[in-house]
Amino acid sequence: MRGPTPLTPEERRRRDSMRGRRANDALLARFEREVDPDATLDPAERAQLAEDARRAHFQQLGRRGGAATAESRTTQRLAS
Repeated sequence: MRGPTPLTPEERRRRDSMRGRRANDALLARFEREVDPDATLDPAERAQLAEDARRAHFQQLGRRGGAATAESRTTQRLAS
């Protein structure tokens, strides 16, 4: 028996794009639930607040990553 037929490069790109889109939609829905758990805000306002929350989240991740990198470099310098 043969396995599934391999995907063409175009099919792979389309599949990966769909996965990324679904993941991004799920993440944005999470932020929308965080900023408006009762769904009482105007949809445009909810979307704007969710985008602001998403941006703040990723900025915080970036700061944490930068701090961890700086700490790691400092530790390496002290160890040598």
